[in-house]
Amino acid sequence: MDARIAEVLTKQSLQLLPIAHPVLTVYAQNVDGRPAIVVDVQGTVDRYIAGSKGVAIVVDGSGDDQTYVRFESVASGRTPMFEALIDSLLESTLDAKDPATALDVMVDTFDEFKAMLASDHGQLSESSVRGLFAELVLLRDLRDAGFDPATALAAWHGPYRAAKDFVLPDEKCVEVKSIRRQNHRLQISNIDQLDPRGEDLRLAVLELDRRVDGEGTSLESLINELEVWVSVDPQAKGFFAQALAAVGIDLSDPYYRQWRFDIGSWHWYAILEDFPRVRAAFVPPPITRVRYAIDIDQCQQFATVPFWTPDTSIED
Repeated sequence: MDARIAEVLTKQSLQLLPIAHPVLTVYAQNVDGRPAIVVDVQGTVDRYIAGSKGVAIVVDGSGDDQTYVRFESVASGRTPMFEALIDSLLESTLDAKDPATALDVMVDTFDEFKAMLASDHGQLSESSVRGLFAELVLLRDLRDAGFDPATALAAWHGPYRAAKDFVLPDEKCVEVKSIRRQNHRLQISNIDQLDPRGEDLRLAVLELDRRVDGEGTSLESLINELEVWVSVDPQAKGFFAQALAAVGIDLSDPYYRQWRFDIGSWHWYAILEDFPRVRAAFVPPPITRVRYAIDIDQCQQFATVPFWTPDTSIED
């Protein structure tokens, strides 16, 4: 999907490129340098669809009982927020039974996205702090692996509650989790997290133990370290600020000074066809949300390495 957005932005304004989808007729579009997706709907659209911060909605009805719904970025060029939104809109509709149901699901997903951006997050819970910390450590690893700030920050979709935390070039995706050294059970909060839909998906699990004695790495220092890195690129700096705002973290709040962690080892797993997980195809349609746990000690046959290491070969 991200590749399609990148491609359409090289085309003339208003040009359309089809996006493969099992239910809907969808196109990527370049609107004067702003990316958009267009959904071709047979008939009229009865629901009112309001835009949000960063996303404009255009509903255009034609005279031949056909309607076009356009989700359009208000910012020029590619942004991680918009690409994460589009990924979520399309993934949420893949299993819909018909176009009308798919459009309803898409609008519901967009409403959830708007609510997330508009909400007053309050102080992050411990699990949210741990999740953010692990994603920040992976960002630092991308830096150390030679990724430029703009590419790394464009890949970070986690703050926008996208299906995958990182979407790197060439459809390489990473879902990030953290564990305590003495607890090897992972909590999977929805079925999309470990559901590769044509991507090369890997699960990255970081050992994190909280410190309360002033030792370890603080959340504040890790953010400050990454801010220095992204500051050399205005676009990346903007992406980083936008991501932290979406998460809802306010470092001026003394609450965040307490969060320090010992950073242990990463454990990487290839999400192949036989990786143990709950599959969307086997979840009855009335069930809308699934949470489950995985004992990663029983998944060692899927152990692998990061995409950017020399040995990335995986046997199916």
